[in-house]
Amino acid sequence: MLTLARVPVALLAPLVASSPRSLLALYLTGVGTDVIDGMVARRTGTTSQTGAYADGIADKLFHIVIGLVLVGWGYVPAWWIPLWFTRELVQAVLIARYYKTAFEHDDFDRDATALGKATTVLLGLTIVVVLAGFPQAALWLTLAVSLLGLASAIGYGRREARIRQQRAQQRSAQG
Repeated sequence: MLTLARVPVALLAPLVASSPRSLLALYLTGVGTDVIDGMVARRTGTTSQTGAYADGIADKLFHIVIGLVLVGWGYVPAWWIPLWFTRELVQAVLIARYYKTAFEHDDFDRDATALGKATTVLLGLTIVVVLAGFPQAALWLTLAVSLLGLASAIGYGRREARIRQQRAQQRSAQG
């Protein structure tokens, strides 16, 4: 439920966007649900692959909606959005293979990497800095998010290639 809470929080964003403080409070509420849901799942032993997928999807949807609201209300220029989501744009190439692998193998488990988590944290910091009214700092953070996101996507791609290679070697050895 905490994971799904980010969806209505994101949908409320356009309604409060005229006030940077209100939008910041709403954004931090959404981020709080992201932090809390992982902690609750781990402490209660209710983590699952489905929950991990739902969390990732809710997180992406939440940040994309917030980004679009920031553009729509003139807080940031539209060209920042592809930079904020460089990781996701690069990963889009891998999605078909990624989900195909998930359904073909019971052992499919892909945790976020440190770079992936750092990219998300830096994006969050960038959004906070935008709403706090520091556009120059937000520009530099935006560039950093893009570079970190690119490095993260490359890392995820390398991991998938390594897993595919290991599985091919296993099939070859069995076969």
